[in-house]
Amino acid sequence: MRIVKVSKKSDLFKKAVDIFKESSYGKSVVNVAFSGGKTPKEFFKRLSKEDIDWSKINIFLVDERFVPLNSQDSNYNLLKKNLLDKIEIPEKNIHRIEMLKTPLDSKIDYEKKLIKYFKGNIKFDLVYLGIGDDGHTASIFDMDDVNVEDPTLITESSKYPHKRITLSMDTINKAEKKIIMATKEKLKVLDDLVLFKYPAFFVEDPIILIENEPAI
Repeated sequence: MRIVKVSKKSDLFKKAVDIFKESSYGKSVVNVAFSGGKTPKEFFKRLSKEDIDWSKINIFLVDERFVPLNSQDSNYNLLKKNLLDKIEIPEKNIHRIEMLKTPLDSKIDYEKKLIKYFKGNIKFDLVYLGIGDDGHTASIFDMDDVNVEDPTLITESSKYPHKRITLSMDTINKAEKKIIMATKEKLKVLDDLVLFKYPAFFVEDPIILIENEPAI
């Protein structure tokens, strides 16, 4: 893994934006998957202000709660309000996880879209991830979830509301770059990754951006 320490939260998001721009430079098509949660909100806002050719960017979701897309709990709604509504991007470049009759219907639909778009080889250029207080990432909560080899899966946890549809760890690890953004509140869980083998431990060769305030 590559660990990048920054001294303040604003630098964390700046570095995440820099990686996005560097990784998309010179490419005719860029496929990126974004996670939801609290950490990406400011990242999305910063990204919306950058000079980016959004016509070549295809945006996917790493995971989604099984809630209406206009719900405050929806990762898509968070992305829409803080990024999509502020940029000029073709509608065809936005690949949502649709809320259908059941979580299984939504999973199957998203998986079919991914397989069709990537012509059977699902490989993202960039996957942006967060990390939970319990060490989960995406919506992958335990080892049963980590070991699933399907492109997507349905998960749930007693610690969190709502069933989820998420990219599998196998799909995440095929990405060219995996970026984990961690604010200073997550330093302890990052320290414990190896010891407790939390799900985030199984992200292969990630770039971990850590807000780590220097000691005074």
